[in-house]
Amino acid sequence: MQSKVQVLKLSALIRFIISLLLLNFLFSCQEAMNSKTDSKFELSSDIDSIVGKQFSGIILIDIDGKQKYAKSFGYSNIKDSIALKLNDSFVIGSISKQITAALIMKDVEAGFIQLNDPIGKYLNNIQLTWKDSVTIHHLLVHTSGVTSLDAELSQPAGNRFEYSQFGYQLLAEVIESVHHNSFENVANIFFTTKGLKNTHYPTYISDEHVGGYELLNPSATNHFGNSTENYPAAGSFISTANDLVKWNYLLHQGKIISKPGFELMSKHHETRQHPIFGTINYGYGLTFLEGESSKCIGALGYAPGFASLNYYFPETKTSVVVLNNVIAGLPDFNSVFDKHLQILNLVKQDQMN
Repeated sequence: MQSKVQVLKLSALIRFIISLLLLNFLFSCQEAMNSKTDSKFELSSDIDSIVGKQFSGIILIDIDGKQKYAKSFGYSNIKDSIALKLNDSFVIGSISKQITAALIMKDVEAGFIQLNDPIGKYLNNIQLTWKDSVTIHHLLVHTSGVTSLDAELSQPAGNRFEYSQFGYQLLAEVIESVHHNSFENVANIFFTTKGLKNTHYPTYISDEHVGGYELLNPSATNHFGNSTENYPAAGSFISTANDLVKWNYLLHQGKIISKPGFELMSKHHETRQHPIFGTINYGYGLTFLEGESSKCIGALGYAPGFASLNYYFPETKTSVVVLNNVIAGLPDFNSVFDKHLQILNLVKQDQMN
């Protein structure tokens, strides 16, 4: 009897090993089929080594309009073994905030909004007195102290950084107020106008929208069905790697807001204690280390089943985009974003040497 149990255990172990080997083989095959990488790009082998085999997502490095590294790994649908494609759509998490901030800045430049205006000027559904002390600027830099419409502030407005998804939802409502239109419509019209054809408000799911998963153990995953339930303005716009590269170019080259407007957006307004970066500077939806706003600037994004990175190096017009749809390592976000940051730091060392 004991011998039979041992045989069964050995058989199960062999099947598990075979499944891992098959998974690695499939990932390798997909990588070969979904690659547009420049063979002369010096960092390619280093990035390949960082990625390894247990990664599902897209990595795109673009320098001045030329794709230097573009590969997809893994599956958009694990159950049906549908391989990821380079132009598949991901939920981009908090990368959404810089889009909302840019829409606010567009309205500032058009004269519809003033950054120091109290939000009560635009939102007449707020009954509490803080509507006259919390400003648009406070919402943009997470110092508003607002937690809900029917609660007192958690701190005096402008006191200190206190990360707030709800604050960016209020910014969306301000945009709705001045445009007399839904934030969804305003955002989608903007994306269409700017040629961001695969970026949109998360109302509908296209065939190119990938599933988001959490890796529970080496042989099991959990599929998330609520990846877009966060406030869209704060964390659930949908986009592609190619569109994020285009977004970086438009934003940094003055195609969305003016140069002075972008300088204000990328200015160090507040200091944040980031769960991954530690002490980091915060602009309007953009993050950067001290003294690096003109060298390396961008954001990370997380939504259930999705971990994203989008950083830009203005001096060389280099975009680094990493979109991941199988999350491993929760609740440790350093583990979740480990490969993202290794790739960013590799490019950063190459750019700044």
